[in-house]
Amino acid sequence: MQFSFLGYSVNKIMELNLDVKDVTILRFFDDFRQSGRMNYEVINGVKYYWISYQNIENELPFLGLGKRTIMMRMLKLRDLGILSHYTKKEGGTFSYYAIGNRYKEWRYTKDNNNNFNGKYKNINGQANNPEKGNSI
Repeated sequence: MQFSFLGYSVNKIMELNLDVKDVTILRFFDDFRQSGRMNYEVINGVKYYWISYQNIENELPFLGLGKRTIMMRMLKLRDLGILSHYTKKEGGTFSYYAIGNRYKEWRYTKDNNNNFNGKYKNINGQANNPEKGNSI
């Protein structure tokens, strides 16, 4: 089994019953956030980044999702604790998102996928053991 998808733990994706569209939306948010080009506001010491659902629809047309569906999927990620959400109603209504409390456990690392007993298989199905110098 593949251990990560778009940088996120496959175990967590399955555990939280997310699909490829949820993961793609989160990857888009995370990449855009890290680019330094997003507008943000600091609320109670937490950086919230402004999200335009229309922009996500335009940037990820292959998902076939409209603005409302994208909003519902991002709120689902909020409900799971992966993101947190703040709505600003000043001169319009704006949605801001921050990294949630459960985000770090969701990112793929060897440590949060330890139920494979340290043994991994490469793409050809051969066993690899990273502690012994083999890598995936």
